[in-house]
Amino acid sequence: MISSSSMRVAAAFLLVLLFLVDVVCSEECTRTCIAQNCDTLSIRYGKYCGIGHSGCPGENPCDDLDACCMVHDNCVEANGMTNISCHKKFKQCLNRLSKSIKQSKSKKVGFSKQCPYSQVIPTMNQGMDIGIMFSQLGNDLRTELSVLLRIYSWPKRRRRHHVGTW
Repeated sequence: MISSSSMRVAAAFLLVLLFLVDVVCSEECTRTCIAQNCDTLSIRYGKYCGIGHSGCPGENPCDDLDACCMVHDNCVEANGMTNISCHKKFKQCLNRLSKSIKQSKSKKVGFSKQCPYSQVIPTMNQGMDIGIMFSQLGNDLRTELSVLLRIYSWPKRRRRHHVGTW
């Protein structure tokens, strides 16, 4: 049986998911490199980074970080917003970029001086951690609900009524 706390968490998850879908659907594609809200979850970076922020088809990314975001956007579009594999691959891309920056002794920089990699990458990692958490929660609830639906919709055995003679 599903507990009331699980139902509250599920309801909160669905509200957040509906909000994110609304944001994603309402935003138009981007043709210019943008750098806004660099240290918040409402970040807009490059053409592809940020919730609901996406470049127009055929647009080249602004830098290496934006390229990670473009690959993530394509993965999520193909596999769904709660696909944890997409989120983990994005974090791997961020980690490779961070290592590359360290190896360059911080000479490798992004397109924006206003939003340096040192600020944007941790923000993106934090956002992905939250995305993974919500995706796991949503996937767990979906699994639990499908099991419950199978249990409660299982065809009941019909009892045979013996029709006797009097």
